[in-house]
Amino acid sequence: MIENMRDFGSLYRDTEKVLNILKKKHELIVLSSCPRKYIDTARKFYKLDLYFSKYLIGEDYDYKDKSEIIKINKIDNFIIIGDRKSDIEAGYLNDNISIFAKYGYAKKGEGNLSDYKIDKISDLLKIKALS
Repeated sequence: MIENMRDFGSLYRDTEKVLNILKKKHELIVLSSCPRKYIDTARKFYKLDLYFSKYLIGEDYDYKDKSEIIKINKIDNFIIIGDRKSDIEAGYLNDNISIFAKYGYAKKGEGNLSDYKIDKISDLLKIKALS
């Protein structure tokens, strides 16, 4: 997977534009269940440090549930955006807003508990909670 990032990987259309807008108003944090090596490669390749201030990586927490990683880090009053059930549950179980990205890797029904659903990343700019 890491080897293919350079040849086949790319960010979704409008990602940089949307992240630049959001980072002016919010602290952006990556919460991922991917291995540390994958995230570190993505950080360099996609220049993610321009947008994100912190990386909470499952491997660093013995692959605990994302909702537990949030509690360990005492993160409250957040909005979580994700494409998997674990992302949405992390928001739901911590009484915070969740936004489900329908264009990601999820199977049908994984976003059922989300507060919002988006079809493309630029749809985030239409959500009042983020403005």
